[in-house]
Amino acid sequence: MSIRPTLQGLIPTISRCASTSAVRKPSEPQTQTIPGQDRVYTDRKTYLYDYYTHLLRTSQLVLLFQHDNLSVSDLQKIRQGIAKISPPKPPTPTSTGADNTPIPIETRASLTILRTGILSALTRHQSIPFPKLKGQTALISSPTLAPKYMSQILTAIQRTIKKNQREGSKDQVIKQPELKLLFGYMEGTKFVEAGQVEQIGKLRDLDGQRSELVGLLEMRGRELVGVLGQAGGGGLVRTLQGLENGLKEQQEGSQASA
Repeated sequence: MSIRPTLQGLIPTISRCASTSAVRKPSEPQTQTIPGQDRVYTDRKTYLYDYYTHLLRTSQLVLLFQHDNLSVSDLQKIRQGIAKISPPKPPTPTSTGADNTPIPIETRASLTILRTGILSALTRHQSIPFPKLKGQTALISSPTLAPKYMSQILTAIQRTIKKNQREGSKDQVIKQPELKLLFGYMEGTKFVEAGQVEQIGKLRDLDGQRSELVGLLEMRGRELVGVLGQAGGGGLVRTLQGLENGLKEQQEGSQASA
């Protein structure tokens, strides 16, 4: 039995496959050029560049961290710890929907793992006063700046990192998870060192300071009302009664001498 007819039948199929593979090319990533830069970015990098820009422009509070040896489980627990903290009250909405209902404003902080090279390029291009960044970085952003909330976030991170410390034998070197605060960036203009961030976290929130001021004014007002009440009420009556009694005594004395 000859196999020549079989091979001859396969030749057209092989030719079609070869021609198809020759025409088909591997998909190339789409690229874009960031305005003001000569460097070309892929779609993914362009998206991250725009997303980081959005975070820096819309967040009143930005905290930059350097992280190391953080697992997916560690990051999930940190995010869960932040989510458990009650966020500050949202400000009055500045925009409304189609039916004129206020659009809710998200005030909860979020944790983002960064591409350090993209963030560095962004800060250079937009003249944001960040120091030179190295290594693996992460960012916590919040639309509102509330010292108490910020302090609670830092405490939750430290507690989670400490709880997730890994144990090993004496001779075994265990790399521990780290999330170190580098600096803060507040209200879109202010660069704050790590030590200053911790000091700001000890300040009272604006609502607390406003309540203290109102209480102080009310207390001063009550004291003033009391003083005026004494001067214009009981004290004045007693003074007039004394004058009246004195006049009566003088009148009686003059009548007796007459």
